[in-house]
Amino acid sequence: MKSQDDANCDRFSRNWRKKKLKDLGISLVVAFVLAMVIRTTIAEDFVAATDAVAPEIRKSNHMLVYKLERKYSAGDIIVYRKPGEKSLVGRVKSSDQQSAKVTVERNNEPTETVPLSQVIGRVILNSRQASQNQRSTARSEIRTQSERSWSVLVFSSDSRIQTVSLPGCR
Repeated sequence: MKSQDDANCDRFSRNWRKKKLKDLGISLVVAFVLAMVIRTTIAEDFVAATDAVAPEIRKSNHMLVYKLERKYSAGDIIVYRKPGEKSLVGRVKSSDQQSAKVTVERNNEPTETVPLSQVIGRVILNSRQASQNQRSTARSEIRTQSERSWSVLVFSSDSRIQTVSLPGCR
C-alpha cells in the first residue's frame, strides 16, 4: 500500500503536469495567433517564381515583403497580384500617388501599370544565393586574403561577390 506521502506526491505530480500542459497549450495558441496576425498585416514571405527582377532576386529566392508600405519610388522591388494569377515580383519604374498606380517593369517583359490595391508590399529582405562559379571564386579569394588580413564578402547589386579587407586587422 502507498503511504500518505506517496499519494500526495502522485497528486502533486499529476497537477504539475496538467498545469505545464495547459501553459504549453496556451503558449502555442498565442504564438500561432500572433504569427497569423503578423503574416496577414505586417510581413509575409514569398518565393520568386521567375528571374523577373534578376540580378537582385533570382528564381527560387525567398523574400520578406513589408505589407504596410504604401509609397513606392523608382527602383523599389515590389510583390503584386494580378487577377487570376499568382504573386508577381517587379521593379517600380514610376509611381503616381494621385492616380494610385505604379508602373512596374520586369526583365524581358513590357512595362505594366498596376493599381496600388493589387500591390502586396515592398521587398525588404531576400535570400540571395550565389552561383557555384561565384562561390568557388569567393573561396579562393578568401584563402589568399586570409593570410594577410581579415576579409568580408560583399554582394554587389550586379551579382558579383567582392572581397573587402578590413584595415588594421591582422
